[in-house]
Amino acid sequence: MANQKVITMLLPEGEFNGLKIIKLAGWVGKALVVPRGEIGKLFERLETQQPGVYFLFGEGENPNRPLAYIGESGNVCNRIQQQAGNKDYWDIAVVFTGDLGGGDSQYLEKRCFDIAKSINRYELRNSQNPPGDILDEARQVSLESYLENIQFLVSVLGFSIFQPIPQQQSSSDIFYCKGEHADAKGTLLESGEFIVYKDSIARQREAPALHNYTRLLRKQLELEGVLEKKDENTLIFVRDYIFKTPSAASQAIKATPSSGWTSWVSEDGKTLSDAKR
Repeated sequence: MANQKVITMLLPEGEFNGLKIIKLAGWVGKALVVPRGEIGKLFERLETQQPGVYFLFGEGENPNRPLAYIGESGNVCNRIQQQAGNKDYWDIAVVFTGDLGGGDSQYLEKRCFDIAKSINRYELRNSQNPPGDILDEARQVSLESYLENIQFLVSVLGFSIFQPIPQQQSSSDIFYCKGEHADAKGTLLESGEFIVYKDSIARQREAPALHNYTRLLRKQLELEGVLEKKDENTLIFVRDYIFKTPSAASQAIKATPSSGWTSWVSEDGKTLSDAKR
């Protein structure tokens, strides 16, 4: 009961895909979520003409690594209007405002950026690290609580930018994907995504029937330095990597069409489908 939270959502236009105003019970702040095509609606809201922190989310070339920009302003609405003119990669803006001063928003911007950068789920499009602001200790403590609510609501909205990448699980949670020149291990996440762990081995030669989507993804992983050539037959994961689905992971590893729910098998021989469905 102590961990229960109450969230309210207002749709001012009555459109689910339009502007959303989200509040957390007992919190002075609020979140406003707006698609790029509707940013003009922000000018109708007085709270967006105050100091705040904002996120711009979009999709990049790698579908498993979204794009994000984290910013702040003394007038969030005006700043996002400017971003619409000079940044073309984002589709959704998420704004946090309420009971913040200018120094507060700078502090939160830097904290959000530093956390997102350390987790490294999203490609951050900030050209430089935010400088932040020096605040007294008492205000920092208050803003850390504010930050927790920002992280919580961003996750509730479906953006995993603040969700840490899990370390290797216990043996009972690890699944293995093996095949010709392929030997990988990973685990299913609560989000439905699948993490493949560092040092997993993927087959280099791609089967003729391999989907073009997977071919492009593998090529992108090589360009990003996630996959490197190990020898003439194999590639190696040089760091952990999260795929959107178990099948996306197994196909990237086996280099052939496959179902992740049957390709991933536990140490005791259970398929991912048997163990988790």
